[in-house]
Amino acid sequence: RIVVPGSFYLSCACRLFKEHFGVQDFSFKDVEFRRALVLCEEEQQLLTINLRKRDGNVFDWSVESRSDHQ
Repeated sequence: RIVVPGSFYLSCACRLFKEHFGVQDFSFKDVEFRRALVLCEEEQQLLTINLRKRDGNVFDWSVESRSDHQ
């Protein structure tokens, strides 16, 4: 089993901010990791990254995962 580090989620969000919104300089605020993502070789995980631009340069984002056994 592999436990995916929280920095993986932040890296995904950084890439989305840059590619979809053209944002180059930003910071994260009030980041919360609710559960660890644990990967097993015999199952697949589907990751969904939700990203929404709010007022000005404020974004809401979340990452959800679901295994093929759920």
